[in-house]
Amino acid sequence: MNRFLVSDMVCEGCVRSLTKAVQSLAPGSFLHADLRQKLVDVDSPASAEQIQKAMAAAGFTVSPVG
Repeated sequence: MNRFLVSDMVCEGCVRSLTKAVQSLAPGSFLHADLRQKLVDVDSPASAEQIQKAMAAAGFTVSPVG
């Protein structure tokens, strides 16, 4: 599981966009978002770097956590 801080994630629409970006890498990927803390946990066979790049390409500011 990879955790990211997505500082500009503000709503469920953002979560849907992030999910779509991650699932474009690996369709079986699972994403859990905490809107209040702006944290996203991703369970995916894709690497953390690939996930971060996909979310950034979708227009978000993404930083790995931990």
